[in-house]
Formats: sequence, C-alpha cells, structure tokens
Amino acid sequence: MEEAKEQRDEKLVELDSVQGDFEAQVLKGMLESEGIEAAIRPGVAQNVLPFTVDGLGEMKIYVKEADLAAAKALIEEYREQE
Repeated sequence: MEEAKEQRDEKLVELDSVQGDFEAQVLKGMLESEGIEAAIRPGVAQNVLPFTVDGLGEMKIYVKEADLAAAKALIEEYREQE
C-alpha cells in the first residue's frame, strides 16, 4: 500500500516541449515503450486554436523525476537519428 502511495506522490518534471500534438504523442509513445511513464500537458492556446501558430501549439512532456535522466538520453538519441 505504501509503495502505491509513493508512486502516486512522485514528482513530475518537465522533460521537453514540442510544437503540436503529433510530435508530443510520438515522443510519449517512444518513452512508454521503454518503460518510462510520460504525460502531456497542452498549452492553453491548444484548447482554443487546434493548430500551431508561432509557438501557440506548444505541448509539454512530463516524466517522473526519477526517470528524467533516462528520458533525456532517449530523446537525445531519437533526435540524433532524425
């Protein structure tokens, strides 16, 4: 029971921000396929304007603080392959 509470209370930290939902979903799927839980939080403008205009479609990706280093390494590796 205590372990479940600790997992719930674990702090989420911002990993990265990207433009648009598509890229955010790709990165989230990649992280989760490696066992890293990820969450996406859209900017306020995304709820009003469902398209990207000068940064208004920014999406932020969050991971647990304990997974941050591994998640950053995966993102770096992914971007080097692009």
